[in-house]
Parts: sequence; C-alpha cells; structure tokens
Amino acid sequence: MPSLYTIIAEYRGGTYCSQVTAADDVQALRYWADHCAEDPELLAAFGPQGIRILQQADWTAADRPTPLRGLVNAWCASISFRQSLCLIHVVRTAA
Repeated sequence: MPSLYTIIAEYRGGTYCSQVTAADDVQALRYWADHCAEDPELLAAFGPQGIRILQQADWTAADRPTPLRGLVNAWCASISFRQSLCLIHVVRTAA
C-alpha cells in the first residue's frame, strides 16, 4: 500500500521540499526524480543536466538511501552533479 513520503533536498545553499506517494523509500526517490522538471524551483536549482542525473541514479544499488540510525522511516541519500553535492532526506510521513 502506498505511503506519503517527504523529500528534503539540500543543494548549493538551498533547501527544497516535496511530497510524493510511493510504495517505499526507493520508489519515492524515483518518482520525485522523475517529476523534478515539473517544479520550476527544482528545475532552476538543479538544471536540466542535474535532473537527468537524478533520474538516471540507481537508487536500488550504489545510490540507495541509507536508513538513519536510531530513527524510524527516515533515510538519507546523496548524489553529485554540477560540481556540488545534493543531500537528500526521505521521510515516510504517513502510512
């Protein structure tokens, strides 16, 4: 059953928050990345090339979100593009 996830991305001094409905943390990241270009603020911050890199990330392997120790339903992932780190937190907000 799908749940609500909050995605919090920190990139080049900006913080970008989105919410998506997905089956799990990996699917939430995939859905978010696939729809970043629809958000004018994310498109301006990440640029078309950055969004393509997010969309092509292998969220199931090397780029898989890491569970945050001591927390429930919270993960962290990171990826680099445009010579900067994008730190992404994924929080299962509601079941």
